[in-house]
Amino acid sequence: MRLLSNWKLCLFALVFSFALSGCGDSPDDIYKKMKEAKNEAEIQKLSVEFNNSAEVNNSNYKSCKSSCSGSATSITVSDLYVKSKGKFPINGKVYNKNGRYQGSDMYLSNIKYDYQTKSLTLSLGENVKKFSKEELKVTKFDVSGFFVENHMMNHDVKGIVTSFKIDTKKMDEIKKANLEKEKKEASKLKMTLAQYRDYKSKIKFCKKDWKMCVDNAMLINNFSGMSKVKAACKVKANSRAKYGSPDWSWVSFGTYYVGDRYVKSGLVEVVDNTVKFQNGFGAMKKSKVSCVFDLKSDRVTALSIR
Repeated sequence: MRLLSNWKLCLFALVFSFALSGCGDSPDDIYKKMKEAKNEAEIQKLSVEFNNSAEVNNSNYKSCKSSCSGSATSITVSDLYVKSKGKFPINGKVYNKNGRYQGSDMYLSNIKYDYQTKSLTLSLGENVKKFSKEELKVTKFDVSGFFVENHMMNHDVKGIVTSFKIDTKKMDEIKKANLEKEKKEASKLKMTLAQYRDYKSKIKFCKKDWKMCVDNAMLINNFSGMSKVKAACKVKANSRAKYGSPDWSWVSFGTYYVGDRYVKSGLVEVVDNTVKFQNGFGAMKKSKVSCVFDLKSDRVTALSIR
């Protein structure tokens, strides 16, 4: 009798153990393993297991509503970019087989974004890949995670990138187009390609400090303080109007002199040839306003209206 009881107990334990092993890990368990994995191949292997249980994919992603919240999700996303520093900072497009897409706001735990260089860095285990803005336009990212909620415009996903594929043909086309554009710009400025690239590399310094600008054009078009210069010139010109407010165009003081004397002297001269001043008879007359602003003393030093 005791032998039979032991036999039944052993059989029950065997069946129970088999049942547990047959259930496998839950999507939450697999997701946790993916996040902790140190090897790219391991992440991709786990993603296959996770994706087999995914309820939301590209085919039904667009139609998902709040009822999908919490569902395991396996999607391929294009056109990634960072839209904000909020809870779901990364945005992308999830296309279905008909070519239609649904926007997706995502939090991807293995992606970091540099707001200054506009570049994205992906970590797949120990492998790290930095994407340029151009590469992001032609790369598809496989994302495994969970549908969090739905709102007016985009669906929200918390997940991890498990793999990616760059369209090398499109990437080559973009590089070729960018090179041709650079050559044309260099030709306009009568520079070699190397000179033009060196010139462009200095713009970021010019934006913050006018003394770091290479020439007048760079200062006028890139120095962050130029809006203040033009505003001060406009105020000064308005104070000289005798018969009512002048009629300014949308872009005031859009003309300047070529060369580099602005940078050397700190005296910026801007010209507006489109402004109209009212004369004593009430007529609006097209005029030319020349304004000199001293960047060192931070004030208008000369103004002429003709």
